[in-house]
Amino acid sequence: MIRIRQNLTKTWQSQFEGATTQITVLSPYITPNDTLPLLKDKDARIYTLFQVRDFVSGASDIKFLTSLVKAKHQVYELKTLHAKVVMDEDSFVTLGSQNLTDRGAGGNLELNVCFDGTSREITCDMVRSKVESWIAKGKPRLITGERIKQMEKRIEAVREAYEEFNGQAQKEQDAADAEDALLGEPEVEAGQTERQRADESNWIEIRKKVRKASASTAVHQGVISCYDDRTPFLRFTAQDLLHWPRKDGSIEQLYPRKRYLCILNEREFGWARLAKTQITRIAQHITLGRIIPGLPKVEVELWAQGELGEKAPPGTNLVAILLIDDELVCTVPMRYLLANPEVKAAIPPSRSAVDEVRAPPKETKAVLKWLRENPRKFKLAISKHIASNNDAPGHRKTYGGDAQDFVGPHLTTVNMGVAFKGKNPILILTTQP
Repeated sequence: MIRIRQNLTKTWQSQFEGATTQITVLSPYITPNDTLPLLKDKDARIYTLFQVRDFVSGASDIKFLTSLVKAKHQVYELKTLHAKVVMDEDSFVTLGSQNLTDRGAGGNLELNVCFDGTSREITCDMVRSKVESWIAKGKPRLITGERIKQMEKRIEAVREAYEEFNGQAQKEQDAADAEDALLGEPEVEAGQTERQRADESNWIEIRKKVRKASASTAVHQGVISCYDDRTPFLRFTAQDLLHWPRKDGSIEQLYPRKRYLCILNEREFGWARLAKTQITRIAQHITLGRIIPGLPKVEVELWAQGELGEKAPPGTNLVAILLIDDELVCTVPMRYLLANPEVKAAIPPSRSAVDEVRAPPKETKAVLKWLRENPRKFKLAISKHIASNNDAPGHRKTYGGDAQDFVGPHLTTVNMGVAFKGKNPILILTTQP
C-alpha cells in the first residue's frame, strides 16, 4: 500500500513498535522529538549532518544529539545528506520532506509517502539499495561524545557572530513581511482592507515575539477527544504537562488549575487551565475583577475575541469590558503583542442597543474622564494580568468553553510548546492539517 502523509510521526511510532529488523533513519536535521527515543531498544542506525552552522542556527540540536549518543544509539555523520528516509529491512519505507525535528512534526508544510504491504517488493528494495550505496560511498563517521565536545566549542566560537548576523537578517525579513502585508490585494471596501492589513500586521508581530521569547525544548502532541457524553478535552501523549525544560537546562514548573495564556496558530488568544495530561477548558475571556487602583468600583473583563465587531479599531485583538455592579460602563479596545498592550480610546455604550444594561451616565462619564487622564495607570493595571498565571484578587474561576471550541473538532491534532516571556509561561498551540 502507498500512503501520502503530511506528518509521519504517528506512522513512524507504529512502525517502530512492529519492526523486527534493523531500522535505518536518514534525517539531515535533528531536534527534540518523540520519535527517535522509541529506538532505544531497537537495532537501529541514525544518519545526519554534523555541521557547526546547523547547530548554531538551531536547525539541529546538539544537546538532543548528545542524549541520543548517551542512550547508546548508533549515530553517524553522512556528509551532503539531504534525503529524509526511515525504513527497516522488511516491512516499510517512508521518504519525503520531513526531518525528525519539532518543526517537521508540526511547524512546516511537509509531504511524505509511506510504502508498505504488497507494494514494498520493488519500490522499497530500490530505496534500500540506493541508501546502502550512499552509506558505502559516503564513509559515514560515528558521532561520539568526544566529537560532540569539540563541536560544542566550535558552536560557542561562532555563536556571537551568528546571532548578530541573524538579528540583522530577521530585522530585514520582518520589514519585508510588513511591506508584503501592506501591499496585499485591495478589497472592495476600503475599511475592510485596512482591518485586514492591521490583523496581518498583528500576526507578523506576534510570530516575531513568540520566536524571540525563550522557548522550551519540548513539544508535546495532543488530540481533541470527544466521546459519548464526556466533556471534550485536549489529551496529550506526554505524561506530564506541568514540567517544561528551558534551553538552559532548567525546568519550569507549571501548576494545575491556574490559568495560562495560550496562542493558537499564532493568531488566536485564549486562557487554559492545565491538568497533568490534558486541557479540558480554554476560555476566550477572563474576569480580572477590581484591579484598577483609581476605579475601585469598576470590575474588568478581558475578551480575546472581537466583541466590538466592526466598531473595533483596526488591529484590535483584545477588548477590556468595564462594569459597575454588572452594568456596562465602556469597552476599551487594545492591541496586544506579548508585551504591554496598546490601549485605544474607550467606547461608551451605544444608546441604540436595547440589550445592554448600562451604568448610570454620571458614573460612565467619571470613568471615561479617568481613563483619558490616566492611560498609563490603566495599561499597567491590565498588562500585568494578561499573561500572569496567578489569579488576581476578585477573579472568578476561569472555566471557559470546551477545548474543542477553541482548538477544533474531534480528532484535531495539536502540538504544544511553551514560550517564556519574562516570568510568564505562554502555551503555544499549533494545529496540524
